Amino acid sequence: TPDDVNNGSTDNCTLPGNLILSLDVNSWDCSELGPHTVTLTVEDEVGLTHTATAVVTVIAPTTTFSAGTWTPNAPHLGSTAVVNDAYSPSVDGIIDSCLCEVTASGTLNVNGGTYIRSSRDITVNGSLMVDPQGSVLQIDDLANTVNNGDITVQMNTPNMAAKSFMVS
Repeated sequence: TPDDVNNGSTDNCTLPGNLILSLDVNSWDCSELGPHTVTLTVEDEVGLTHTATAVVTVIAPTTTFSAGTWTPNAPHLGSTAVVNDAYSPSVDGIIDSCLCEVTASGTLNVNGGTYIRSSRDITVNGSLMVDPQGSVLQIDDLANTVNNGDITVQMNTPNMAAKSFMVS
């Protein structure tokens, strides 16, 4: 918000509480993590304006799954989901997050018919298992998967009918 970057703007004719503060950008999404320069505009009661820039850093707040529950709350597309325990989307719910991390003590088993979706990076320090018909989705074209643990993708091979052929 403008108040977050305002560093005590004043005016010689307008009381601070009557100044109108605005930012050129005031919302970001998961694709915009990191530092950004914003412009604060301060307008007084007669319409005169002054601008200044500030650097804001966009972060994804962390929510951690441990002992069967999310703390402080369930992940969402703007958060970092940290799996610190055994987790199964079919039992514990689908994970939709900005970033996803499976810690060294975590196991994430994506069962058939379920998925996890991370807009950005997935880091596996523990174990990620994807059953047949389970899906792991990464939305951002620049998303990375970092494997410091074990990633297992199980596949079913369909039964094939016997075929015969002749080479002449």
